[in-house]
Amino acid sequence: MTEFLLKSDIDEICQRLAIQAKDFSGKTVLLTGGRGFL
Repeated sequence: MTEFLLKSDIDEICQRLAIQAKDFSGKTVLLTGGRGFL
């Protein structure tokens, strides 16, 4: 099956947003690629 994400990318996003994580609580977050394609 084709993966549509890289675990290392998700880990890095989580690490960089750790301080602001509470601001995202209860929210839906959409992550797109480098050019915004879904």
